[in-house]
Amino acid sequence: MISGTIFSILTPNAICLRSLYNGNNMSTEQDKFDHSRRRLKDDNAVKKQTRIAKGFGLPVDEPHKFAKRHAMDCGKPKCVMCGNPRKTFKELTQQEKRLFQDLDQVRGTPPAETD
Repeated sequence: MISGTIFSILTPNAICLRSLYNGNNMSTEQDKFDHSRRRLKDDNAVKKQTRIAKGFGLPVDEPHKFAKRHAMDCGKPKCVMCGNPRKTFKELTQQEKRLFQDLDQVRGTPPAETD
C-alpha cells in the first residue's frame, strides 16, 4: 500500500489526489452543495431534451446521451436545421456585414461643394 506522502510526491496534482486517496471527496458543505447543484442541472437538461425528443416522436433508448447532445441535432454539419448558417447559406456574420458596410461608405470626408 502506498502512503499518502509518497503518493503526493509522485503526482503533479498532489493536493487534489491526496484528498481523494485519504477519502475526503467533499471537504466542505459548500462543495457538497455545488456538486449536487451541478448534478441537478445536468439531470434537468437531460429531462428537457428527453421531453423534446419524445414530443417529436424520436426513440429514446438511452436518455443520458442528451447530456452533451441536443435532441433535435442530427450531427450532420451540412444539415440545414442543425448546421451553422454561415456555412450552409454562405451568410456573413453581423460583424462582417458592419465591416463591409463601413468600407462601402466613405466616412469623415466633407460633402462635395455645389456651385
